[in-house]
Amino acid sequence: MNEHPTLLWHPTPDGASPYCETRLPLEPHDYHVIEVPSLEIVIVILIANGEVVYKGAGPVKVYRSPTRL
Repeated sequence: MNEHPTLLWHPTPDGASPYCETRLPLEPHDYHVIEVPSLEIVIVILIANGEVVYKGAGPVKVYRSPTRL
């Protein structure tokens, strides 16, 4: 198990708090963030198969956690 997991930082869907972090199973470089300004959304896809792992409001960030979780 990776002690420093990959995280997706994004706005909460329910608006209960400004942002949340969701664990992703692969490395940060395995994901691609696509901003769609005309629709005011951000899409995060898994590069290997095109699977959408997030679609919604931005900003978002995919990164390696600096701390052990």
